[in-house]
Amino acid sequence: YNQILEIDPRSFKAYQGLGVIYERRGELDNAESSLRQGMQYNPDEALLFYDLGIVLEKKGKLDEATVALETAIDKKPKLIDAMLHVAELYVKLNRFQDAERKLLDAVTEDKANVQIKSMLAAVYEAQGNHLKAKELLEESLKGDPKNDVLLTNLGITLVNLGEVDIGLEKLQNAVAINAKNSLAHGALGWAY
Repeated sequence: YNQILEIDPRSFKAYQGLGVIYERRGELDNAESSLRQGMQYNPDEALLFYDLGIVLEKKGKLDEATVALETAIDKKPKLIDAMLHVAELYVKLNRFQDAERKLLDAVTEDKANVQIKSMLAAVYEAQGNHLKAKELLEESLKGDPKNDVLLTNLGITLVNLGEVDIGLEKLQNAVAINAKNSLAHGALGWAY
């Protein structure tokens, strides 16, 4: 990548590549520096902001990470990975309404994405809105009835709503589909 920069000092891909390599090596300051240099030449390149958000999160700078990820989304509105990642950060920061907003944007872009729906249901759960989580998970299961992640989340939601027997049944179904589903196993132990 350094050779590419010698030839073309404005190459966003070279800065991004260096940033990712440094990040994977744990050289977070170098990763941040490379990505920020790339942003100077390429201020409209969403992936530089996305990668910067990842680096800043690893550095423990969660508020700065959310700004970088939101900027990536502003520059490329259909960047689902950035939407998911910033929603996770909002949850860590107890900013559940921001997480919900971002996940609703993401589900609009990718209606079939189980990860988005599971995260959105978890946000509803964290807000104490168990009924909304239940509705979302039940609707999602109509399109994918053997999805162990959705079944696990629905089982937990049903137990939280006091529908213990039905919740346990969903959790048992999740384990039957995927015996390695540790969350379903843990929830079964907790629910009994």
